Amino acid sequence: MIYRALFGDSAAACVVTGVTEDTARGMSAGFIALDQVELVIPKTLDRYWGTIDDEGLHFESTKKAADAAADALPYLTEWLGGRRPAWIAAHPGGPRIIDDVVTGVGLDPEKHGRHAHTSLAENGNLGGAAILDVLRRTHDAPPAPGDPGLLVAFGPGFTVAAVYGTWA
Repeated sequence: MIYRALFGDSAAACVVTGVTEDTARGMSAGFIALDQVELVIPKTLDRYWGTIDDEGLHFESTKKAADAAADALPYLTEWLGGRRPAWIAAHPGGPRIIDDVVTGVGLDPEKHGRHAHTSLAENGNLGGAAILDVLRRTHDAPPAPGDPGLLVAFGPGFTVAAVYGTWA
């Protein structure tokens, strides 16, 4: 029942171009993706999964699901390899997910998790499209040009997807 109340089927779109840091000068503000990673965290298939039936898409989980974002952090920080984001757009999958990932990359959850918390409060967890709402909120109150940042989303499996880049 919780997933039916929090999770919504959704769709989203964004404009992606071949713009680089060098060619972004003079363009409107936005995120420049420089690196990405996506992986299923080992031994987490028993935490959070989806099923489809005649009534639609359903998500189920065990109590272990609450630990999955924190368990993903060693993989995320290894991939970052010492790169330190100045801001983050975190998947609004729940308050603990937001706070765990924001804290885990060395940022203040109150300050740097605010867009994700507001998105969760106003929209709920819209699945994969939810990260684009957090990115929109970041665009509306942007970091400084050149600030390194991180987009992080989570999904069934338990999957983590992240994009590292800079704000233009």
